[in-house]
Amino acid sequence: MKKMEQLFPSFFQPQLKENELTAEDTVIVLDTNFLLDIYRLNPSLADKYIASMRKINDRLFIPYFVALEFEFNKSKIIRQKSQIINNQKQKVLQAFEEVEAEIDKLKKDSSFPSLQEFTLNKIELAELLNKDINRFSESSRMHSLHNKVAEEIDNKISNKPTQKFIDETQEKGEERYKQQVPPGYNDAEIKEEELRNYDGLKYKRKYGDLLIWETILNELKNRAGRVNRLVFVSNDGTSDKKDDLIFKASGQRVGPKIELIEEMRIETNVKFYILKNSTFVSMLEQISETDKREINQQLNHFDEFGETNKSDVENDYDRFTKTAEDTIIRNRVFNGDNIRYSNPLRGDSLNNVNINENKNLHAREDNSDELYWEMPIINHSLDIDSDNDEILRRIEILQHRLNRNEEFMFQAKSMGDKQRYLSLRDEYDILRHQLLSLKRRLD
Repeated sequence: MKKMEQLFPSFFQPQLKENELTAEDTVIVLDTNFLLDIYRLNPSLADKYIASMRKINDRLFIPYFVALEFEFNKSKIIRQKSQIINNQKQKVLQAFEEVEAEIDKLKKDSSFPSLQEFTLNKIELAELLNKDINRFSESSRMHSLHNKVAEEIDNKISNKPTQKFIDETQEKGEERYKQQVPPGYNDAEIKEEELRNYDGLKYKRKYGDLLIWETILNELKNRAGRVNRLVFVSNDGTSDKKDDLIFKASGQRVGPKIELIEEMRIETNVKFYILKNSTFVSMLEQISETDKREINQQLNHFDEFGETNKSDVENDYDRFTKTAEDTIIRNRVFNGDNIRYSNPLRGDSLNNVNINENKNLHAREDNSDELYWEMPIINHSLDIDSDNDEILRRIEILQHRLNRNEEFMFQAKSMGDKQRYLSLRDEYDILRHQLLSLKRRLD
């Protein structure tokens, strides 16, 4: 007769101790979402993530597919971050306008004479918010951040795999996913048709987690006898919709799926652990409860933003930066106005294009085979007898354009395109002046 621990060793795996993170017989694998979180967080928290990587640099192993997905996704995260920040700014300004409107009402009430001298400066508030936004968008900071990440993972990345390895893993994955064998089966439907092509390799994204897993197992086999535990750092199992990595009881994380612990034990005789990104960092760096709350809050902004709720900026970027073989159709029509179309990433323009109602515009090529990106600069001159509805319509168009201009300014600055940024800033000043003039017409 045998003891329970002998029959079911994977259920009796000892807990990970803090000092084991830096032990010589430990290998630490960072998932793609850990690397991307560095771009999602504010500078001080991002630096703590990087500092934690530095402390266990000798233990790091980065599967090829983790690094590849990081490169594919980091620019998207930067664009999402800019949109989230701008959305928050707009919420603040909207709340400001609501307060301002209420104060204006009270000013007309003789019961509040002291309010007559009270003023709120929206422009000053916007400039303060822009200062914080620009602090994030500094292109030098983005380059510095990427250099810091690259410095920590350079020479830690596994070799480029063969197409044969990919094909065999995907064939194996098809059967595993049918049997709901982790990891990755949750991605089967979500990423069903998504393909990734790079450097002569082709793979289905739904098998990304499995390709990472197989890469890890192969690496541990190559280090047989030298590794006692592997720590996988990821937030991938935190979602309620995903259960192919973490075992949960009553909604609480318990630990890695027992199938994964068992497979790694049988294949490599190595213990398998999973840590949340923030938990891993807090085991190596001093992180206060306030820091933890801020990390959760900032990452939640991205969860709320969601992959299915791409920003207008991101959709535009994806749509308009394709090759000139594609045709772009813009259905938004500003009837009767002259609109200039240009590429905000470069500064080329097509002037005085007249857009008629219900008429679509097709993009055209220029000498560099890039497509034009819509950038409406509208002539807002109005007859003296223009009614309020017409003025309000123009104000709405201008406000939309002003918001878009801010987003393009942010992109140009984050990409280091100073010339384009200055051009956009000049346009911003003109648009803001036009908007204020129109609003005065309503007073």
